[in-house]
Amino acid sequence: MNKYRQLIAQALELAADRGELELLHARARQAQAQGASRSDSAYSALKTVREDALDSSFMALQLQQLEAEIYRQVYPDLKWRTIMPVKNSGLNPGAESFAWRKYDTFGVAKFFANMAMDLPLVGIKGEKFVSKVEALGDGYDISVDELLAAAMANLPLEQEKASFAAEAIERLMDNTAAKGDTALGFEGFVNQSTAVIDTAATVSGQTTWAQKLTLTNNGGPIAILKDLHDHLFAMDLATYGKIKPNRLLMSQFAMNILSTTQMSTAGSNNRTILQQFLESSPYIRSMEQIDTWFHLNNASSTSLTRIVSYCYDRRYIEAYVPKEIEVLPAQPHGFTWKVPMWAKFGGLVNRMPMSIRYLDGVE
Repeated sequence: MNKYRQLIAQALELAADRGELELLHARARQAQAQGASRSDSAYSALKTVREDALDSSFMALQLQQLEAEIYRQVYPDLKWRTIMPVKNSGLNPGAESFAWRKYDTFGVAKFFANMAMDLPLVGIKGEKFVSKVEALGDGYDISVDELLAAAMANLPLEQEKASFAAEAIERLMDNTAAKGDTALGFEGFVNQSTAVIDTAATVSGQTTWAQKLTLTNNGGPIAILKDLHDHLFAMDLATYGKIKPNRLLMSQFAMNILSTTQMSTAGSNNRTILQQFLESSPYIRSMEQIDTWFHLNNASSTSLTRIVSYCYDRRYIEAYVPKEIEVLPAQPHGFTWKVPMWAKFGGLVNRMPMSIRYLDGVE
């Protein structure tokens, strides 16, 4: 029983340090003031609350072996903060919306004769855009029994719950930044309504990359390589060289073909399509500029693979996070503590539609 009481006392001390078990701690101090020892005080406080639950909980733990290592479910990586610029400073977290202006010039110069009085005027015009901010959040709860059982098994249960709650908020922002939210008026990175959509070229009746790999004389890898080069050059050409793509994003399907298919089946060129592409592209020269994102697995107009080329520049495209994740004080509910978390998200702002371009038809 001494070991049992000692364990309870340690759990209470840990909870008291975190400021989350005020009620039980107060009862323990009251018992101690009446002459009980520290461990007896803790035991008495808990015993008056839920002795039956504690006894059954610890008896169950005595009959099983708990591993100290925690095995987590596997979820896709959250990449949105590395894929696009994120603005999370200089924004008032109390704002319900934010506005930005886009300026353009108008007018042209012309040649004129001596003493001319009709010189053309040029000017600047601006357009205001407003994006709203939405709050999102969740929380977790933890009971006295869970705290004590976790302490006995030496498992960081509360930290695990807090981590998962924060990750759930981050995952919602990742999904919204990627695919948007029609109900809230957010457009996503992979389905911008103003982005130009290119389509993989048809060669000898073959359009998709899998089909092109059936072409003879190494025609498949050459055709796939040309799809990529033409797609990237299209942005450069459309913006008269002002905006050049410096990032390439694709699905695992596309990456697998590029990284495992050799340019030549006869051995004359054993480079993969990806290696050949990096050596020959004037825009994408290293793997640091290429990434995969599971949101592209079904992002095309036919719900299949989509490739995205874009110019990573916060002047053009940026996600707004007026308030990062905040953990609010624990709220007691009987012998359970509920801990709410929240954040604010302002969606994805695309100030220059021509800075992002899609390639469909590869699958």
